Amino acid sequence: MIPLVGVGIFSYVRSLRAVESLVATQVEEIVRNAARQVSERYAVQESNLLLLADNAETQALFAARLSGDSARIEAALATAIPYLEYAWEVLGEAYEWIEVRDRRGEILFQAGEGSVPGSPRTPGISGPAPGPGSGWLTLQQMVRDRETGQEVGTVVAAVIPDAVLPYEALETRFGSSGYSAVLDRASGQILYHPRYAFWRQNLGELASPGGWGIDLSLFDQGEGTFRYRESDSTRGAFFQSLES
Repeated sequence: MIPLVGVGIFSYVRSLRAVESLVATQVEEIVRNAARQVSERYAVQESNLLLLADNAETQALFAARLSGDSARIEAALATAIPYLEYAWEVLGEAYEWIEVRDRRGEILFQAGEGSVPGSPRTPGISGPAPGPGSGWLTLQQMVRDRETGQEVGTVVAAVIPDAVLPYEALETRFGSSGYSAVLDRASGQILYHPRYAFWRQNLGELASPGGWGIDLSLFDQGEGTFRYRESDSTRGAFFQSLES
């Protein structure tokens, strides 16, 4: 009996490891595909933001701002604002709001919805720049003077989820209860989860003992796996961290 039991246990362990290996391979493929699409979409938004930051009109506005000459600033605004307003009309559907700020953080141009939901933002010179907005991802493009290389300002935008999240890829799953999630480590928020109640919640909601029960510093690695308990099951997860 003892040798037969030993063989039985050995066969069970081998079968279990084979199943775990299959699950890990499939989940890894799902994550890599979704991560690739998120990276590609994110890169497009970064490129669009660069169009607002590195153009003659914006450069002239920053140069005028540095000079402190009020007449020069007004002339630069008269040229830059129409360009930026047109750019907003073309690119604005991907952003909740955009702001062009000088190196002191003061807003030279703003468009879209403000950091407080429902507060309108209109083009022009305003007061000190607010903190992070209510957008899902906040992108920031540093602007440097083309001749001196000196930092002269920044263009900041809050990207809406539809512009970055590949929903079809994220809805792909392995097993009846598998799922994908997208986490913004910079803001500490959950960007996507199959349960809508988790959206915009703090990462602690998932990382707590009642959730995954993991140390979030794990995601400082480029990629990896972890296990956690949910109900009566042990689950395996694969993650990939994006540098952007």
